[in-house]
Amino acid sequence: MSKQTKSITQFMSENFSKSSKAISERLNTEEYNEFTSEAKGASDRIEALQDGNTKLDADYKAEMARANTAEASLAELQGKYNALEKKNSDLQATNTKLQGWYDGHKQGLDNATSKDEAGNVAGMPEHISKLSATHPDRVSYEMVVANQAKRK
Repeated sequence: MSKQTKSITQFMSENFSKSSKAISERLNTEEYNEFTSEAKGASDRIEALQDGNTKLDADYKAEMARANTAEASLAELQGKYNALEKKNSDLQATNTKLQGWYDGHKQGLDNATSKDEAGNVAGMPEHISKLSATHPDRVSYEMVVANQAKRK
């Protein structure tokens, strides 16, 4: 990007419009040249400051965009955090309920006189009591026990 530079005469006429001619007429050549070089230096510094201001403005706008994006992300994450907190409290309540159920059943098993009695249903052999209620071997055993009870 090229910058348009102004001659010192243009600069003088723009910035010292009323006194440009008077300055050039009252100063001798050496003083006029010194004045113009100082004016050129001031002009260069002003342009550098304007470039710096433009860069700062662009940086500011970029940082504002980043801040707005961060705020939006923060709001989204806050919503997710709240949902997870609720889910956590729900899971803790479920865990407490299940722990109570477990403790109750464990206590019942601990109170049984023996582990054989806990698994053995009314004198049923251990290997039969481990079968499901609909297993053919268990069904036939129960039928045999029931028939024997009828005969007595």
